[in-house]
Amino acid sequence: KSLCDPKRMFFGSVYSDCQHYGEYTECKISCPPGMTFDPPSSSVYRCTVDGLWNPPTAPTCAMGNDFVKQKRKRIIRSEIKEHL
Repeated sequence: KSLCDPKRMFFGSVYSDCQHYGEYTECKISCPPGMTFDPPSSSVYRCTVDGLWNPPTAPTCAMGNDFVKQKRKRIIRSEIKEHL
């Protein structure tokens, strides 16, 4: 099994698209729509044949600020309707 197995580095809701080259593996990562990297991160990761990733840690995906703002607006609107 490869030392650069993306499943060891990227998990959860992070999507990865990896290409294997002779001297390294390169993965482009992204989050599902409405989510962003937490913490903000590079979208390209490289792994050497020795199994060392750069950057060395992967982010997680969290709900983006726009999604949270929209959800708050809906909650506030429904609370206003209940009080009318």
